[in-house]
Order: sequence, then C-alpha cells, then structure tokens
Amino acid sequence: MKHPRHARSPFFAGFIVCMALLAAAPASAQEEPLPYLRGAPLTHANLTILPLYAKDRAQPSGEFLTFEQASKKKIVRVTELNGSTSDAEVNAVHITNKGDKPVFILAGEVILGGKQDRVIAKDTVVPPNARKLEVAVFCVEQGRWDGRQAQFSASGKLGHSDLREKAVFASDQGQVWDEVSKTNKKLKVAPSSGTYKASLKKAEADSALYVKAVLPRLQADDRAVGVVVAIDGQVVSLDAFANPALFAQVRDKLVMAYALEAANADGAGKEANVSADQVDGFFDEVRKAQKGKREVKSGDADNYFFDSDAVQGNESKGARNKSIHKFYKAKKR
Repeated sequence: MKHPRHARSPFFAGFIVCMALLAAAPASAQEEPLPYLRGAPLTHANLTILPLYAKDRAQPSGEFLTFEQASKKKIVRVTELNGSTSDAEVNAVHITNKGDKPVFILAGEVILGGKQDRVIAKDTVVPPNARKLEVAVFCVEQGRWDGRQAQFSASGKLGHSDLREKAVFASDQGQVWDEVSKTNKKLKVAPSSGTYKASLKKAEADSALYVKAVLPRLQADDRAVGVVVAIDGQVVSLDAFANPALFAQVRDKLVMAYALEAANADGAGKEANVSADQVDGFFDEVRKAQKGKREVKSGDADNYFFDSDAVQGNESKGARNKSIHKFYKAKKR
C-alpha cells in the first residue's frame, strides 16, 4: 500500500501576591528559565491553564496566515500527492499556497478527506505561491484507504497533547495509530474506519463545561503569547508563540484539545491543584533541555528538538531565525 466550578489552592490564592513581589524584585531575582512571565491560573476541575506573557517585546504580528484563515480564503489546497488518489502515500501530502503570505500550519492539525484522515507531523510554513510542497503527515484513520476525492479540508481541530507528542517526537506511524485507538476506546467510540474524527466529535460534548469555564477568560486576554497546562495536578505541557496575534489565531483549538484531554483523564470532573513548585520545576526542566542534533525542515519552518530527563521539546523557527512556536511536553513516568 502506498500509502465550571473553579478550583482553588494556596498556590492560586497567593499567585497574584507572588507576581507582584516578582515585579518589584531586582532583575537578578526575576530571572526565569524561559523569557515568559506566568499569569493567574484559569481553572476548572482537573484542568489548569496559566497564560504566558513575553518578558521582552513580542515579535511583530501579521507575518502568517493560519491554515483556517487560508482555507476560508480558498488560497491553500491540501491534496494527496499530485492531487491524485493513485499517487497517494500514507505519510505525505502536497500543499499549495496561492496567496502572497506564508501560511503557518501547527503540528497536530487534523485534516480530513483524501484516502484517509491525517495529522500534520511538524510545524510547517508554506511559503507564498508554493506549489505542491510535500509535507509529512501521519494517518489517524487506520481502517480506510479509499475515496475518490484527493483533497483534504481543515477540521479546525488539533490533536490532544499525547497525539501531538507521538507525531512530533516519536515520528512513528504505529505509535500514532496506537494513541488514536486508545483515545477512541476511552471515549467509547468505535468507528468502522478507526478515525480520530469520532473522538473529536464526542469530545465536543464531553469537554463543553471545561471550554465554557476557561476559554472566555483567555479570549479576553490580549497580551498572552501562550499557555502552560496542568491536568490531574500534573504539568503536562507548554505552548508559546511569537506574539499575541499568532497565539490568538490558534488559542481556541489549543484550549479545546486540552479540554478534551482533561475531560477524559482519570481525574475528570474532580478538583486537582498544581503547586507553584511544580510549575517552577517544569520550567527548570525546559531550561535544562539540550538541543539535539536532529532538525526537520517543513516548508520554510526549521524544527529543532530538545530533551531533558523530564521533558522533550520542539521549537519551530522561520525567516531570519525568528521563533514561531515552542512546544514542550512532560515525559510520562
């Protein structure tokens, strides 16, 4: 085959006081492992989201169109290789950008159609006027390899962080399939083709209370450039972007993906606190993470990989070596 009750804890109650003390402290006492300040936590049951703010002036906005924006304008097209089902391969698609701006596609974006649904493997920048840019993907629909349509559509959805982890770091089709199967089983959906799309649909209902409790408050924050996320009292991951405008363009689907994860975690619906020490410890691991030799180019995005005993990370950079997106994921023990 070619193929909403908001959780409270001493950490939360004292958070604003701590932030005020940090702001008043000498520069040497304010040093953090990453160039971000953390905001007050947004919580619901076992989900905690902490906004991130750039310590220095954020990079200019307006550099990219997102995949959804470009799709709505009908200037980006994703197809099986050569726009042909007969040339289709499991782990690659072609992307064409007919516009005059680069298009940013986040790793973990789910695309629907073709001979089987896929997930984008790495952060990708599709340059202006690009034709048939080959982009790495993974299948998230193991039981189907047919269909007359060679074209894909944007789902507007992002895979949960464990699925993104398998796509970004493991780069192994078998592990991606295993994660999709595990998620579908946990959500008690059994589509004949094994598609992850079924989990995304089911999750909209399961995670509605989480999204309602957290998302509006994050949408009202026009300074945030990213988030740190904890589920079941454990820090899960960090997503940070070049500027507030880019984060705002992907924020809603990020929160929905994390809400899916929290709503189906072992502690779903139960209050779970995360301490300041846990968050600091995660940041320390991010700081200690060493850049590896591995580097993956996807369009005009260069993806660099980082690793420590407790976290693994990916940073994508674009023109003039400017950072676009950082994704750090806690390793499971």
